[in-house]
Amino acid sequence: MGASVKNERGQVFVAAAVCLAAFLALTVVAVDIGRLAHTATEVQTVADAAANAGATALLKKTLTGAAVDPIAEAQFVAGQNTVDGQPAVVADIALLHYDFASGTFTSGSPNAVRATPSVTVTNLIAGVLGDPQTTVTKTATAAMSGVGAASPSLPMVIGACSFDAFQSSFSCGDLPKLIQAPTPDNNSAWTSLSSASASASVVDDFLPAVCGGTRTASLTVGDTINVLNGQTTSLLKAVADCVCTDNVTTFTVPVVTCGSFNQGMTVLGFATVQVLKVLSPGNNGGNPLCPSDANGKTGITLQTICNTDDAGGGAGGNFGTETVAMVQ
Repeated sequence: MGASVKNERGQVFVAAAVCLAAFLALTVVAVDIGRLAHTATEVQTVADAAANAGATALLKKTLTGAAVDPIAEAQFVAGQNTVDGQPAVVADIALLHYDFASGTFTSGSPNAVRATPSVTVTNLIAGVLGDPQTTVTKTATAAMSGVGAASPSLPMVIGACSFDAFQSSFSCGDLPKLIQAPTPDNNSAWTSLSSASASASVVDDFLPAVCGGTRTASLTVGDTINVLNGQTTSLLKAVADCVCTDNVTTFTVPVVTCGSFNQGMTVLGFATVQVLKVLSPGNNGGNPLCPSDANGKTGITLQTICNTDDAGGGAGGNFGTETVAMVQ
């Protein structure tokens, strides 16, 4: 009886020792796995930061001619982060061309930056088992493109064909100057920023709130909006007051397909315009942007400008208002 109890006690001690050893092994493995997971998160953060910084530098260089090196900028920003306790180093950075329409990388002038950081981690338990190190590699790609969504602040559209020269040169100096006049060419027109009729009473509701606007529209590339050509005195007066009394001179507008206006048209992207002059009945000439009405002439002179906008995501047409979007 006594011998049997001693044997059972011995078996319990052996089983406990085996369980303890297994538990310790699992704990060490868990530490390895946890450390690798944490390192992987750090490496991905570095990849995202480096790609975004590189693409932002590429955007500045392309739009403004800024003397920046996208690859150097990506590496610098990466170095502001740490991976496994050490400053991050990203040696593999590439300039690519990303096609938003197909979602693939194609030949063409660079519009994207890919960062592929890599770090080697020393294992604990796996090292004992003959696998002393694990390499963690992550990739991120950011691309510059036209803004894909926006809340326009001026209820006016521009026809995409006005941007042909800019889309060939990508030079801000080639962005179009437009005149919305009583008998305009098909390059700009009023819009309801929706499928509703583009009547004057509807359109002026979409001016900025500071100018008396009461509604805000959110548009995405591919939306259809109603467009109305020509001019109306009330709309001209509303825009003149917004510019000359409320001092709002820069607006976001949708860009639509070219063709005959006075119909529903598809949004292709967005542009930023600066009002250079508003000729409207009742102007008193107190503001240089709103000279006194001369010989009954009316109209709005607009200059599209280069601009960056982080709010609307990518995949819009190339109309001078650009953003950087993560694509991979």
